[in-house]
Amino acid sequence: HRSQQALAAERERLGNILAGTGAGTWEWDLASGRIDISDQLAAMLGQRHDPDVWPDGARQRLSITHPDDVAAMNRRFAAH
Repeated sequence: HRSQQALAAERERLGNILAGTGAGTWEWDLASGRIDISDQLAAMLGQRHDPDVWPDGARQRLSITHPDDVAAMNRRFAAH
């Protein structure tokens, strides 16, 4: 029970940090290629937050990346 409380407290703390800083976040499921973006990141990108908006993460990621940055970004992802 204590570990569940600690996890809930940590999630709340991190949520407050993200809300307070206005940071946009994303999670990339590499197995499916799906990217889930936060409400804040969606707003930064001029999109609505909808889990079905980015079902093909690689394609959408490239659609918002400046063409001059694509090669370096791909190298960094491959190295990671």
